[in-house]
Amino acid sequence: MKQLLQLGLLAALIVGLTVAVQQAQAPAPSIAITLSKQSAEHWQVAYQSPQPVHQLVFIRNPDQSRQQRWLPLDSAFEMSLTAANEERIRRRDGALFEQVSLQLTPTYVALDKDYAPFSPFTDGGMAWFTGRFKVCPEHCDNSAAINYDFTMQALASDAIRIPAQQFTGTANWVEAADDGQVVYVGPQQQTDPFLDSVIDPGLPYALQTSLRYDLPPMLQYFAERLQPLAAPPILFASFSPTDDGRYGQQGGVIGRQLFVHWYGHSMHERMTEANFINDTLWFFAHEVGHLYQSNIYSNDDAWIHEGVAEFMAYDYLRASSGRDDYLQQRLAQAEQQCQTVASGGSAFAKHYSCGLLLAVTMHERLLQQHAAGLYRLWQAYKAVHEGGAPVDATTYLQVYQQLTDAASAAAIHQQLQQLR
Repeated sequence: MKQLLQLGLLAALIVGLTVAVQQAQAPAPSIAITLSKQSAEHWQVAYQSPQPVHQLVFIRNPDQSRQQRWLPLDSAFEMSLTAANEERIRRRDGALFEQVSLQLTPTYVALDKDYAPFSPFTDGGMAWFTGRFKVCPEHCDNSAAINYDFTMQALASDAIRIPAQQFTGTANWVEAADDGQVVYVGPQQQTDPFLDSVIDPGLPYALQTSLRYDLPPMLQYFAERLQPLAAPPILFASFSPTDDGRYGQQGGVIGRQLFVHWYGHSMHERMTEANFINDTLWFFAHEVGHLYQSNIYSNDDAWIHEGVAEFMAYDYLRASSGRDDYLQQRLAQAEQQCQTVASGGSAFAKHYSCGLLLAVTMHERLLQQHAAGLYRLWQAYKAVHEGGAPVDATTYLQVYQQLTDAASAAAIHQQLQQLR
């Protein structure tokens, strides 16, 4: 009897261990997301969950515009908000479901601190951002464990372009729950072996030319000061008109993708503005600067990577002649904006304006001992991060002190304290 009891306990233990191992080795949940383009104006998205759920919750929620712009094809579903103000899809009756489809509004919308879901081109092409479409089953407490099986179904004549790949008609790929990437769907094929770019033919010819010919020397300039990129960047530049008087530009960097979208009234008129060319070069130099930062950033200390990117734009434009007045204007503007931080100014002012001023100060001090200046600091900062050091202001200032002295690091620390 005792032997049978022992065997029973052993069997239970083995079963328990087997279940535990199976749970530990269980594959990450995978949600299928299919975008389909019926025409330039008609796009849909379909979600397929691996198991029944009560709701699909979106990971990125910079605003609540999906509720007006994404319409369930089945009236039994609705787009609503969770208690935490996260947008979600659910059945109106609260029942479980596994799949749902929605009609999309494929026009440009500027989102605060996030990338637009759609950036249209005047030739009918479209760049769309995958991160805007990622959802979690029930909640996003464990979103990092989710995989996404993307499918893009386009017209037979459309090229579908993602990094290092080009398809026609249909494409499939898998992503994790990271930022995502930009996918181009439209008539433009990859033809330039040196610069992978999708440039809107509706932009003024002078601006198209500038994008094609100013970017390569910019890449070379930063490659000489930091290590060359592992792979060349991909440029997306698009434009869409507006009928409500709004105009502007928005862009950024994801991985090795560099993108900008202009919206509003005639670009030909805007190009005649005094600082349009310089502002455009500054914008691209800032974003290209991020490409060379090796994805080293901290949202808590964003003044570091944003300030360094601003400095890289300043430094690049300073290397060319005839821009002294413009650069002095940029520094004066940064001074004015940075002074507002102590009295409750915006995070933008702290990260960009104050970050630029701090970077310039640190660069000038570093030049006394290191010919590469701030670029030497970034190289050392990257090296200690690769050695296991955290990405934060403490590490950054420690490296700065090692390259200069304690008094110089203390002075920067004191300035930072005044900004808190």
